[in-house]
Amino acid sequence: MARVSLPKALDNAAKIKATWLANPTFKLGDITLAGYTALLAKVTEAEAIIETKRHELQGLLDERDDDTRELQAQTTRALSGFRAVYGPDSPQYDQAGGTRNSERAPQKRAPKKTDRA
Repeated sequence: MARVSLPKALDNAAKIKATWLANPTFKLGDITLAGYTALLAKVTEAEAIIETKRHELQGLLDERDDDTRELQAQTTRALSGFRAVYGPDSPQYDQAGGTRNSERAPQKRAPKKTDRA
């Protein structure tokens, strides 16, 4: 079965309900108007609860992201502090996540351009 979006399903269900209410003699096997209406209400209520939870979750995600940015800022400051206190080639700086100067690849200089005319 193809997946249907919730807004489309609710829209379709509302049309069916309105048409069914206008034609009370309509029969659909073991499906009743009361059962159909109850199921529509259940889906609508579930969607309202989900939207509330989504809103709560978004607040938690925003708070986590703000805290993560602050944590990263403090981590950067701490790494700089280890470098300042113990030196850029110290084992402490390495343990904290820095790259020791002695472990860095030597920089290669670009050849000088000469003016040949």
